[in-house]
Amino acid sequence: MPRPQKASPERRGYAQHADIEAIAAALEVVEEARRNRPSLWYAPHPQGQVQMHQSKHVVRAMFPGNGWGKTRAMGTELAWWVDHAHPHQPTPEWPIIAIWFCQEFKQFDILKTQLETECFTAGWTWCGSGTSKFYVWPNGDKVFIASADRSWTYLQGINPDLICFDEQPPLSLWREMLQRRRGTRKTRYLLAATATQGETWMEKEIHAPWVMANTADGENLEQARQRQRHEYFWVWDEGGIRDNPGADDEDVRWYETRTWSCEAERRVRLRGGFQSFNGSPVFDPDALAELEARALAADKARGKGRIGSLDFWAPITADGSIIRPRPAAPAPAGATR
Repeated sequence: MPRPQKASPERRGYAQHADIEAIAAALEVVEEARRNRPSLWYAPHPQGQVQMHQSKHVVRAMFPGNGWGKTRAMGTELAWWVDHAHPHQPTPEWPIIAIWFCQEFKQFDILKTQLETECFTAGWTWCGSGTSKFYVWPNGDKVFIASADRSWTYLQGINPDLICFDEQPPLSLWREMLQRRRGTRKTRYLLAATATQGETWMEKEIHAPWVMANTADGENLEQARQRQRHEYFWVWDEGGIRDNPGADDEDVRWYETRTWSCEAERRVRLRGGFQSFNGSPVFDPDALAELEARALAADKARGKGRIGSLDFWAPITADGSIIRPRPAAPAPAGATR
């Protein structure tokens, strides 16, 4: 049998060039698909994101710490509804109507690019004139953008399929939107907020009833998060930057070495849930201690004495001891003061 002939260097170079072109073309196809439908590349983590997407509760509330990925999770959930291609549950067959509530429009201006590049499928048109701001897709699906700090009365007549709240809304707005659930659409709700304002109405109206329903038989909060036995509320009140697979060690260290006004706020920002801030100092205690030390040093240099929390002016010696005034002479007989 004749031995196979080796390809010439020119032939091998041509084959390698053709392979590179084929790989480059395939990568471009993948990149184009990523741009057109970024939700296909979203990988939810099992520390609450997967469970949220699977839940069929009327209200799904996420109260994790910073860096957990609540905005990306909620934005992708919305995108799956708009695409009518949810991987975990059915969505309406008709063109959906959704509302995304932000705290203020300036906040959404920052968030807008993230939603458009990491969540929404291409083909949308942005209509952002006046107070009515919304995305619309060719099949008729609409996502209205509303601000909690502006008038939202123009939305009162809308019966949406899905309402998303990015951070804590006013209680009046929350209660008003709950009245939208009726008729064929049967509105559902998503709330994603880090509870940096303490035990607000979110704890009293959502978290506390959920805890009561899930711990009546002695279960702990970890068991409650897995069982989710409340009739209407699904809640996830744990997690933070360490749960986010997109965060590296440097990200985690940065988050965990920041300083906050009190230990309760630090716990909420790093691990989520609710903490009472009652009795916590308004200012950073370490910063106040440093200011106190600097004030004492300045007082000593200027000759100002300080006893406890009382300030007074008095001459001091070089070693810092106070030169106390001599007692006043007794008043003459018959004199009055």
